[in-house]
Amino acid sequence: MGGLPLHVAATDRANLARRPANQRGRAIEARGLLFRKPVRTNPEKRMHALAALTILLSAADHWTTYLCLRAPVTGWQVAEANPLAQWLFDSFGLIPGLLIDSGVTLGAIAFLLSTQQIPKLTKGLFFGLVIVGTSVAVYNNWIAIRALGLSPLGSA
Repeated sequence: MGGLPLHVAATDRANLARRPANQRGRAIEARGLLFRKPVRTNPEKRMHALAALTILLSAADHWTTYLCLRAPVTGWQVAEANPLAQWLFDSFGLIPGLLIDSGVTLGAIAFLLSTQQIPKLTKGLFFGLVIVGTSVAVYNNWIAIRALGLSPLGSA
């Protein structure tokens, strides 16, 4: 018991000494933390949080895309950078294309959350890539909205 700090009560030291060696190390590591046991996050909750963030960013992307493309702006040529989205807009129109894109996005998220066939690490990496890419798109759209003098609320 020579490695235990002096401020640990004698009964705590005796109880700690009775634990197996692998548990003793964890108890000493956790000393000084606000909580007795380290809080472990639930992987399912983490995946749902990533999915929720993906949905929020997709909604922001679709709204800012709508604001930028809904009507021509004098002196500016605004275009969609994503060729698949541009094809949707050309084929079905802006609003139906955005609705189709939203439906596909929500379907893909629901599939990823419900399937056990894809490892959690792969799902997390996928959500991370989508979050980063969509964040860049929203940022670019926001810059365009500001440069074009458009209202982010959609009013004229």
